[in-house]
Amino acid sequence: MKIVALTKEEFDAFAYKHKYSTYYQTSSYAETSRYEGLNTFYIGFVENDSLVGVTLFLHKKLNFYYKYAYAPRGFLIDYTNPKLVKNITMGLIDLLKKQHYAFIKIDPPVICSEKDRHGNIIYFSNTVNDILKTLKQNNYVHLGFNKYFENYKPRLVTFVNLQEDIKKLYAKIDKEAKAIIDNSVDSGVEIVLDPNGNIDELYKFTSLKNKSRKKRYYQ
Repeated sequence: MKIVALTKEEFDAFAYKHKYSTYYQTSSYAETSRYEGLNTFYIGFVENDSLVGVTLFLHKKLNFYYKYAYAPRGFLIDYTNPKLVKNITMGLIDLLKKQHYAFIKIDPPVICSEKDRHGNIIYFSNTVNDILKTLKQNNYVHLGFNKYFENYKPRLVTFVNLQEDIKKLYAKIDKEAKAIIDNSVDSGVEIVLDPNGNIDELYKFTSLKNKSRKKRYYQ
């Protein structure tokens, strides 16, 4: 296993096609994070001269000597391959401890189950327990199945199928939500897509509540 530095172009080319592809593992998110005061770097995992995984790391100093690294939404690798997980973990430990990292944190979007809008389980993964076992064997500490905001990213993610007919989609919305939508329409609220990407109005509005983020962050 070799760990190599990647350019953002090399990183994005692999990341966009991966099974666990997510906005949080893109060069765009890295750029945004820099405006939040975080440092970033991209690395790749190479076996037999082939790239088998990549990750964006955000990192920050804990004190004068130690740092921590965070891979938002986890490494883009095959977590069902125990040997690969072990090799990557050992390689990272060897690399990062030399650079005074105290720990790394990951929160991969491994699906445990899928539920309908009423909370009923409609699918349960047959591999999730094996993945958790593999991570534990490699000394990752599971913080539990959180329900609130204990972690950096939410555990539960909601998906809406926007390919469906708009009338059928609207019919599935709860009565209370429909009332809010209808009231907004009656009040003259509109959603406008600015073809020029001008964020001046957006920034003017958001800066009333949050002055710590400059316009560049939203750009």
